[in-house]
Amino acid sequence: MQRANLREQAGNDAAVAAVIRIIDAPLDLRQSPPLSSCQIYVGGLARCEVWWEGLRQRIAASHGELTSVVNKFAIKGRAIVTAHSRSPTRRAPKASKAGREWFVPALIGVVAVASLLPCYGAGARVFDSLALLAIGSLFFLQGARLSRDAIVAGTKNWRLHLGITSTTFVLFPLLGLALFGLNPGILTPPLQIGVLFVCALPSTVQSSIALTSIARGNVVGAICAATASNILGVILTPMLLALMLRVQGAAIDLNGLWKIFVELILPFIVGHLLRPWIGQWADQNRSILAITDRSSVLLVVYTAFSAAVVNGVWSQTPPITLMELVLVDGLLLVVVLFAIKLGSRFFAVPRTDEVAIIFCGSQKSAITGVPMAHLLFTGPAAGMIVLPIIIYHQLQLWLGAWLARRYASAAIVDHLAEGSVDLGIRAIRVRPPSGPSGL
Repeated sequence: MQRANLREQAGNDAAVAAVIRIIDAPLDLRQSPPLSSCQIYVGGLARCEVWWEGLRQRIAASHGELTSVVNKFAIKGRAIVTAHSRSPTRRAPKASKAGREWFVPALIGVVAVASLLPCYGAGARVFDSLALLAIGSLFFLQGARLSRDAIVAGTKNWRLHLGITSTTFVLFPLLGLALFGLNPGILTPPLQIGVLFVCALPSTVQSSIALTSIARGNVVGAICAATASNILGVILTPMLLALMLRVQGAAIDLNGLWKIFVELILPFIVGHLLRPWIGQWADQNRSILAITDRSSVLLVVYTAFSAAVVNGVWSQTPPITLMELVLVDGLLLVVVLFAIKLGSRFFAVPRTDEVAIIFCGSQKSAITGVPMAHLLFTGPAAGMIVLPIIIYHQLQLWLGAWLARRYASAAIVDHLAEGSVDLGIRAIRVRPPSGPSGL
């Protein structure tokens, strides 16, 4: 019916075909009416939540005007609107997605392998030495990749850094203490220590920056804040964990701090001091070094879980306990996300900074946490303490990816409403079609 009305109004078949194509295309665009004589090529915005059906229902066939809540077109005079196949939106980075695609299932796979084929005896000693070597090389390369310019550029936004640091090292520990204060026997002691250890960990770097970029947040601020969080975490995490355990009536042997200095801080400092000579090579091979970082974590996880399996960890941990652990980790993550959202609204934080706080404040670094747990804890308890870190890591990536897409879609809609988003639209002036009546 709509096509028939359009044909009755226009005698130019080419113009009619152009309008039919734009009607049948999924558009999420706002253009102030009326349009002058021009030809606009528009790519369909699949991420927007307004579908072409809403556009078709708002056609005023008698006047040839198309209007909707988000999309506004005016077809008057001799304007021709056609759809172009070029996508106007910037694609999300694929490198981080590819990294997550193999690392997330690899963590679960390593736990399964360690459960079925654990290393023990002489093999355990060999893997333990390899794990220590991997930890040292991991932090050496992290120091070599740390850019001083990025740190200086992002230190000016003190509100952003204060929000991320307070969330990571204040809000999380308080929530962990409150949770186990209200329900002291909800988990076994090793798992409780593991959850408190998660609360004390610094933010992750790669995934938080990638998710902030996808969600159209403050990427520069996220880089600086996540990097600073990791540097502070090497020192603050053991101290926060010792403080929380003391509140809980337990204790941790802080004699392992010298191991942290030798295995983590010292290689990091040496790598950063050598950055003028190896920094360019490290920057050019970030994708390869990211694989080595994650492979080092997998090696440490296998070593820790093998010791736990040899000592009968699964016989001491029924499935209901694992389900409770997943719920506890998930509860921590959701509560922190809601707290960040409410705090951002209360303090009127800009949207881009809110996105950075959401993803840098709620993410916890398995790459820092697993090696640190290997140095602080020995024996079969180390495997159980690492388990909450692995589970939380899965949850933060799955929920973070969903939130990043939601924030990206909301950013597009907000900019459309303001009429200020770059949709990749290009306009070309054309002559009005000759002949009687046009569109």
